[in-house]
Amino acid sequence: MKKTVTFSILAIIGEVALFGWASNICIATYVAVLGIIIAWFAISCKRDIQKQRNAWKANPIPPDIEQFDQFFWQQLISQQNWYLENIYTKDDIKSLIGQYADKIQRTWEDQTIHLQKRMETVKLYMQRINSLTYYLDYIEPKCCIF
Repeated sequence: MKKTVTFSILAIIGEVALFGWASNICIATYVAVLGIIIAWFAISCKRDIQKQRNAWKANPIPPDIEQFDQFFWQQLISQQNWYLENIYTKDDIKSLIGQYADKIQRTWEDQTIHLQKRMETVKLYMQRINSLTYYLDYIEPKCCIF
C-alpha cells in the first residue's frame, strides 16, 4: 500500500515537472495519466480486499464454542463495521451462521453436564445467534465498497 502511494506521488510530481503548463495537449495528457493512476490504485485496493475475503471463505472457522464465541460475537459486535467492510457482506455472514447453527447447538448441548446448565447455555447462545442476525439486518456499515 505504501509503495502504491509513493509511486503515485512520484508519478504526479514527475509529470508536472516534465510537461509543465505549456500546452493543452500536455495538460490533457497529465489529466489522463493521473486518472489512470487513481483507477489503478482503486483496483489494487479492491483486489486486496477480494483476496482476503476469498481466503477466509476457503477456510472458515469450524463450529467450536470458544472460536465461535470469540470470533463471531466479539469481532462482529464490537468491530462489525471493519469486518463487514473488509471481509464479508451481511448475506455471507448470515448464510455461514445458518450452515453451522445446528452443529453449534448440538456441540453446546453435548458439552454441558447438568440439564439446567445445558438449557441455560443453549438459551444463551441461541440468543447470541439471534442477536447477531438482528445486528446484521438492522445495522448498516458506515462505508462499504460492495
